[in-house]
Parts: sequence; structure tokens; C-alpha cells
Amino acid sequence: MSLIVRKYGGSSLSTPEHIKTIAREIASIKSKMIVVVSAMGTTTDQLSLLAYAVSQAPIRRELDMLLSTGERVASSLMAMALNDVGCSAISFTGSQAGVFTDNSHTNAQIIDLRPIRVEDELNRARVVVLAGFQGVSPQTKEITTLGRGGTDLTAVAMAHYFKSESCEILKEVDGVFSADPRLVSHARRIPELSFEILQELTFWGAKMIHHRAAELAARVQLPIYVGLAHGKGEGTKIFKGAKMFEEKKVLSVNSHSQVMQIQIQAHSQGEGYKAFGLFLSKYNLPWPQILDSTQKEKTCTMLITGPLETLDAIANLSASSSEIKVGKKDYASVTATCAGAIGSDLIGTLTLKLDEKGIHAHHILLSPMSVTYIIDKQNRETVIQTLHG
Repeated sequence: MSLIVRKYGGSSLSTPEHIKTIAREIASIKSKMIVVVSAMGTTTDQLSLLAYAVSQAPIRRELDMLLSTGERVASSLMAMALNDVGCSAISFTGSQAGVFTDNSHTNAQIIDLRPIRVEDELNRARVVVLAGFQGVSPQTKEITTLGRGGTDLTAVAMAHYFKSESCEILKEVDGVFSADPRLVSHARRIPELSFEILQELTFWGAKMIHHRAAELAARVQLPIYVGLAHGKGEGTKIFKGAKMFEEKKVLSVNSHSQVMQIQIQAHSQGEGYKAFGLFLSKYNLPWPQILDSTQKEKTCTMLITGPLETLDAIANLSASSSEIKVGKKDYASVTATCAGAIGSDLIGTLTLKLDEKGIHAHHILLSPMSVTYIIDKQNRETVIQTLHG
């Protein structure tokens, strides 16, 4: 009997009724199944706000202890709902499921999987419900978390380990779209994507799947299906053989809603990264995502993004630092991805469209398949709609 690995996003689990609806659907499927769940609704955001309400820079070990509870609640409730409809199920935390990570907190990396208990329960014909986003360090025995969106990573890793034919990522949106449907009403669903394009989209802010999960799926060539958690839809299939031809046409527009510029006093970029690393370590902060860095005279300038609480903590704590200063807080990035963007007139065409709107980018960043504009945050929605149009 083939194994199904499904991941359910937090918004699809936001109420008890949502959980019971999913439980009834899972019970109707006669197959071995691993269900990986995120925390319900906005639970992770609420827990993070609590942490930063009591501490300006929460100890990352304690932050993991706190944030990991969200997925534990969701997994136990899902197992209860499944058993209530006659489907034998058991929930596991990341550590119980044998998800071993490095020693990092709040952004740990999976180094090994030993899901012995998961395999035993599958062989007993039980649905296994896993708390995503978390693991345990075999060295320190500490609970760790994989970073925001890390439940996707748990699901992809488990699907690969158990040789599932694919991994299903189920959400409130029917697949991958050409832009966020909440911001662009005529955004279109993309039926299929290559692994390479998926990695590009997720790096530049697409939220359909965590970037590290996209990287892992590409590395192990694991097909992914992104679709609706509630109701029937067509979804998006991501696989090696997806047909992606060079076209001078925008495939998808994505964005990081919060980008911050920091300036580090250093004689070189190497020294700048070292000083920034020491600063983060001193205040128990995870590394943000670095979009760009430049060096001019004795100043290393970086453009960074990440969870809002991380950026806010960096901004607040840099006020007492002599080496690290915040240059600009209210930037956003908007990226147009197109197979064949480089070596074409697309960059000029898009930039002229922004000029017509009276919007001028502070920086333009280029990658093999994308053009990224760093703009004032207040212009973000206008730029997304303009580039998509």
C-alpha cells in the first residue's frame, strides 16, 4: 500500500471545525498516511508576540520551547479528531518522530531522520500525525525549531525518507499563482512548475512552500503537489519534467513585505559578516535572509529580510551598538520571475512601467531568472500589480 504524506497549513486548521472536517476526509482515504501539521491559525505569531512582550531579546532556547507548543497542540487535536471518527491515529512531536537537527535554535537544520516509532505505527495501520517545524539535537537533547514555515521541511523530509511518490502541501489557496490572489484579483494559477523555478520563487518571497523545503525537494527530486486543504481544486504540480520554456513574459511576481538596510562599520565585507554574526550571537538572534550586500570605504551595507520580530529586535538592539546601525527600515522587495529574463529587454520594460507610475527603485537586483526591485514599502502593492499587469 502506497504512503501518502500530507502537510496542512495553519490557516486550514484555524478552528476545531476545520480540524474535524480534515479528519473526516483523511478517514475516508484507505491508505497509509503521515499527516504533518502547522500550528493553528496565527498561533505562532501570537506566541512570538508574547515572547517579545516579556523580553527584548528572548533566549533562543526558550523561544523554541515556546513556539514548538503550537504544532504540538494542533497534532494532538488532529489525532483526537481522527480517533473520534473511527480512524486510528497517534500524534508525535518532532523528537518522538526522530527528527534530529543541529544545535541551532529557531533556525535549525535537519541532519538525520530516525523515525522508528513512525514506522512502527504505520505498520499497525495507524495514521501518524506529526508536529511539524521542530526536532531535537542529539548532542544537547534540546528541542529545536526549523524556522518559520519549517513544517514544509518536515513533510518533505518524511516523504523522501519513506519513499513516498510525492508530498502534498495543502493550504487555503489552490496551488501556486502568478501573484498573491489577495493583492492581484486576476492572478492565475500555474498548473506545473520545475524545481528550479520553485526555488527562485520561494527565495524571493513566494509563500506556497518554505524555501529550504523547495531546495530539499529539488535535491532529492521529490515531486510536490500544492493544493486546497478544503474543497476540490486543480492545484500545482512541481516535478523535474515540468515544461518551462524561455519566454520574455513574467511568470510570477512575489514580494518580501519587510526589507531593512543595515550598515556595519568594517574594512571589508568579510569583516562585516563576522561583526554581524557576533552581534546576532550576543543577542540570541537567528540569521535573517540576506538579499544583497555592498562595501563602500569602511561601511558594509546589507539588505536583509526575515520574520518581523527578528527585524524589530535587530533594529531595537542596534541602537546600543557602535558598529551596527539601521539605515532604512521601511523597504520592501518585489520580484518578477521569468525564464529568459536575463539577456532580454524585460528589465528595461518593467522599469519603464514603474517610471510611468512615478515609482523609482532604490536598488535593482538581478538573479538568473528574476528582476528584483527594492522600493519604499508604501508602494509595494502598486508595484506588484504593475509588474503583474
